[in-house]
Amino acid sequence: MFNFIDRQILAILLPQIRDEFGTSDAYLGFLAGTAFALFYVTLGIPVAQYADRCNRRNLIAASVALWSAMTAVSGLVANVWQLTAARIGVGIGEAGCSPPAHSMIADLFPPEKRSSAMGFYTLGISTGIMTAYLA
Repeated sequence: MFNFIDRQILAILLPQIRDEFGTSDAYLGFLAGTAFALFYVTLGIPVAQYADRCNRRNLIAASVALWSAMTAVSGLVANVWQLTAARIGVGIGEAGCSPPAHSMIADLFPPEKRSSAMGFYTLGISTGIMTAYLA
């Protein structure tokens, strides 16, 4: 849920970011979309493969620590390039969350309960998005 709050907060703050750094709308689109998504999507498969060979709980913990740290760094940046690097770091960190989480849910719940468990997990996405806009 918290990673989806983070994703939406940037979109909410784009006008203030544009004013602060004097950047173009095109670059803001890159910042809110491509800078994050390119690394999130590209690293998803390798992270999933790594999750099959390592302790998934520890991988999720390290990933949460990375994207949380990069989110905090986003608030400390002095220019748009630093913010871009921080958003890339968030994308890398978040790439390590979903694949091992889905795998753990599949292992922890029997087939007849698995869809409910995945539904509950997925509910965090909508809840995170909604919470960001209410904040």
